[in-house]
Amino acid sequence: MKKRIKKERSAVSGPGQKMERGLLPELDPRSRLLVSFAFTLVIATAQTLPLPVVGLGLGLLAWLASGLGARVWLKRSVVVNTFVAFLWLTLPWRIVPSQDGLDFVFARAGIDLAWLITLKVNAIFMVTMSLLSTCQVHELGHGMARLGAPEKLVALFLLFFRYVYLIQEELSRLSQAMRIRCFKPGTNFHTYSSYASLLGMLLVRGFDRGTRVHQAMLCRGWQGRYNCLDYLAWQKKDTFFVSFSLAGLAVVWLLDWSWVSWSL
Repeated sequence: MKKRIKKERSAVSGPGQKMERGLLPELDPRSRLLVSFAFTLVIATAQTLPLPVVGLGLGLLAWLASGLGARVWLKRSVVVNTFVAFLWLTLPWRIVPSQDGLDFVFARAGIDLAWLITLKVNAIFMVTMSLLSTCQVHELGHGMARLGAPEKLVALFLLFFRYVYLIQEELSRLSQAMRIRCFKPGTNFHTYSSYASLLGMLLVRGFDRGTRVHQAMLCRGWQGRYNCLDYLAWQKKDTFFVSFSLAGLAVVWLLDWSWVSWSL
């Protein structure tokens, strides 16, 4: 039975898609989705600093168990923390009225809030990336459907992932056509109008492609939902992983709640 499931998974994954080596990629997508959602909920609602620190440590352990390389993690972490850097530039300062007008005052509470947000974002990012990025997209959609997610949401998720690359190809094709016509961007009206035309053509061609794809899907019996193949198998290790993770998150959340109650 297990050999048949592995064969069907490899057949659905298709050629050229590299599977990560680690403990987490062997788990059922449903268990990873459940733990990822619960972890995000607990960390996002944390009110004290120790809980996100613990979450960051759990994220590091999840990354080690996922089999993802350090280069992949660093590349994605830079994108996430670029947004966090703007919070550090704005949160520590507040505007207060004065005799001369308005003054910028440095606030210690802003630093504490920036630290809390930074730890939360990185903890959620590391756990989510470790649990979900090692899973094939069609398996995530299958897991969402098996967990009772709305059928339209599952279809939208799978269709978006599939056809966002077609929009990217169309954008690169139009950009290449502009370069062939010796287009050189600058700070002038011609550049702005050219980019506006590029965006308009991208929307028009995307709509035309979407219409043709929808007609082709209707010809193939599309009824607004994806039919899931029964190749997912919940095993004992999935039960242990979900139970242990949820129990640990519950203990950590209770400690955070008791810390807040004690400080009040």
